[in-house]
Amino acid sequence: MKEFLLVLKSDRSKFDQMNASDQKRQIARYNQWVGSLIEKGIFKNGLGLAPGHYEIKPDLNKTVDGPFTETKEVLTGFFQITSESFETAIAIAKTCPALNCHETVLVFQVGASG
Repeated sequence: MKEFLLVLKSDRSKFDQMNASDQKRQIARYNQWVGSLIEKGIFKNGLGLAPGHYEIKPDLNKTVDGPFTETKEVLTGFFQITSESFETAIAIAKTCPALNCHETVLVFQVGASG
């Protein structure tokens, strides 16, 4: 089995604009989805990311404090899963509840070298 990261990216304000009831429903969808991944034995880890971040650039050892007003989409969380193939990982990502909330799911294979 190979390992993959499903990285969530969105305009965080869309979730914040949802009413409390819709937010609770969305969180319940995530919990149910993770439960199904656990039952299948493919869930390794997953966490949401707090708003804001630091970006460290190689030029002049510069550190930039985010979020950035010119960028609406930010990384909001990740799930680490195992899968037989990249194609299967993509199929799993397509079932992620993030897609119901206008989020993007990026799929990365962990430890794969070009």
